[in-house]
Amino acid sequence: MKKFSKLTSIILLAIISLTSCTKEDTESNIEETTGDVAIKTITDNLKSKMSQITQPDDLSLDRNMIQDFGFTFIYPINLTYNNDVKVSINSSSELLNIINGLTETSYIKSIDYPFNIDDQNTSRTNTSIDNEAELQSSIDSHDSDGDGTPNYADDDDDNDTVADQDEDVNHDGDVTNDDTDNDGVTNINDTDDDGDGVATANEDYDGDGDVAGGDADNDGTPDYLDTDSDNDGMEDAQDNDADGDGNIDDDENNDSDDDNDSDSNN
Repeated sequence: MKKFSKLTSIILLAIISLTSCTKEDTESNIEETTGDVAIKTITDNLKSKMSQITQPDDLSLDRNMIQDFGFTFIYPINLTYNNDVKVSINSSSELLNIINGLTETSYIKSIDYPFNIDDQNTSRTNTSIDNEAELQSSIDSHDSDGDGTPNYADDDDDNDTVADQDEDVNHDGDVTNDDTDNDGVTNINDTDDDGDGVATANEDYDGDGDVAGGDADNDGTPDYLDTDSDNDGMEDAQDNDADGDGNIDDDENNDSDDDNDSDSNN
């Protein structure tokens, strides 16, 4: 009987020990998975952006990182694949090669902390990112239009009602290198893309809710990129909307009755 009790005790201890180990392993895996979210968000996003660009290079990679996350890496950085192979990255060009080779089954699962970034939000270089929480906080806080949605998850970074993908005026797949009015602010961050003094969001002159698709004078240039949307020889900022109907005055297509007196433009 004593032998049986002793055997039972040994079995119980073994079960408790195995359960404890399994629990620890599970908690360890959960912690690792959680810690991988931020860097995977970054690399997955860059993979998507670079795949859309006709000729991606290190400059386009950096521009898109700044646009979506507010920083660029200061190299070297060390990344680890999901198969535990570690790679050291010494430049944006090397990172681009890694990004271009990522697939659903071969992806980056972690980054070695600490590492440094060139933080465009604070204009501070060599900002140290010491852990996953800091990295997640950094990318979540980059919100150009202040709408509560970080840029990497926002399809309209400047909240001008024109989707980011529609701000690619030169059609090269890269939305970070288009600046229609040459004011130094890219369209994706510019609330007045054509610099005509009328906010992009207010250039829906046909009132259909599609700012990007409006072309009042049918000249092939969308109104929000056209400084003279009604082609009357006067820039939109100088045209008025005397009757407040949302249509530019002195434009037969938009407003044939400027003062709403039922007398056509008189």
